[in-house]
Amino acid sequence: MNEQQTKNLSNEEQDSPREKLLRAAKRLFIKKGYSRVTTRAIAEEANVNMALIKYYFVDKAGLFETVFRDVAAPLLELIHLAQQKKPNHDVSPYILTQFIERYYKVMSQHPTLPKIIFMALHDTSSKEHAIVKKIFFDYLEVGVSTLNAAFSKLTPEEPIRTEWLLVTCIGMSVFPFVMPPVLRELLGVGNSQTELEALGKHQQAIFNTFLMRLTHQEAQ
Repeated sequence: MNEQQTKNLSNEEQDSPREKLLRAAKRLFIKKGYSRVTTRAIAEEANVNMALIKYYFVDKAGLFETVFRDVAAPLLELIHLAQQKKPNHDVSPYILTQFIERYYKVMSQHPTLPKIIFMALHDTSSKEHAIVKKIFFDYLEVGVSTLNAAFSKLTPEEPIRTEWLLVTCIGMSVFPFVMPPVLRELLGVGNSQTELEALGKHQQAIFNTFLMRLTHQEAQ
């Protein structure tokens, strides 16, 4: 064990039980998904008393929601910043490319998370579905209205529809993380953090070029 690893371990040992539970839960939820993780497993991973989960988070669902919000915080922050500009109608269409860049940076560190979210949204009877939907759709609604305000300034040629740009954005952002291994191999898309961040920059460049074209059309 090198000096940095020893230092990190020392810092983790000094963390509060709550922080230890959050860190352990994040590792397990991202690795296995919600349904395959028990509160006992989380407590053992964190090396703390299982009763503290109820004390801090009420139950596993509360812990999952806290973890999800923690991971998504950088993305939610960007949406909040854009929303604050909305009343002044000063939201740039390029907020979309900023979001793509930040999204890939976050998700490349947790590459299985989009798949967990995707599966949770499909399983309407699960607890994680209700949690993800509550968080995801609250902010998605804000994101849609913010982007619509930004794209309303553009006048693209048909068949491009600005209100569907978010659909394209979601497809470009989610598919690389949920594609089956056979397609990943065929298309040469790796799932390491470095490769995913590089793909994110590629997606961002595509949208930047596209938005520059629309902006140029509008100027004419």
